[in-house]
Amino acid sequence: MGKPKLVKGEQMNLKTKGWLFVGGQFLLFGLIVYVPTGQDWEFPRQIGWLSYVAFAVSAIALIQLGKSLTPTPVPKDEGNLVTSGLYNYVRHPIYGL
Repeated sequence: MGKPKLVKGEQMNLKTKGWLFVGGQFLLFGLIVYVPTGQDWEFPRQIGWLSYVAFAVSAIALIQLGKSLTPTPVPKDEGNLVTSGLYNYVRHPIYGL
């Protein structure tokens, strides 16, 4: 069973929606980082170590995706479904942490 083929106009529409999601994520990250002042957040030391673990897991997952990696949620036409490595245990290891 192959991937369903999309009409060119539909694919463009999905790509546009994907880039809107990416833009919205950057906007939200910016608001989280720049809106509060330093006194508004307590930052426990354990969260610092957890962020290193999350970065390492994300880096491994990105490497395992290889050529199937895209910046948007729309899969590449020539991409493959990755089911090995971290993706054997978790569907979205990049988002899990």
